[in-house]
Amino acid sequence: MLKETFQISNTLEIGIENIVKDGHFHDKTEAFNEALRLLIRRYKAVKIGKDIDRLRVKAGRDINLTEEIIKAHEEEDEL
Repeated sequence: MLKETFQISNTLEIGIENIVKDGHFHDKTEAFNEALRLLIRRYKAVKIGKDIDRLRVKAGRDINLTEEIIKAHEEEDEL
C-alpha cells in the first residue's frame, strides 16, 4: 500500500477526527480511503455523464438523460 503525506485544513482535520470518534470508521486512514474512493467515483460518474452527453449530441438526439430516467422510473412505479 502506498503511503502519502499531505496537508489538510484544520476544518477537514476536525471533521475527520469527529467522524472517526463517532465510530463511522476505525481510524483516519480508513476515513481518508473512503473519502478518496468516493471522490474518484464521483469524477468517473461526471466523465461518463459528459461522454453520454457528447454521444447524444453527436447522434443528433436532443434529450435529457436524467429526465428520461425519471420517466422510466415513474412508468415502473405505475406497474
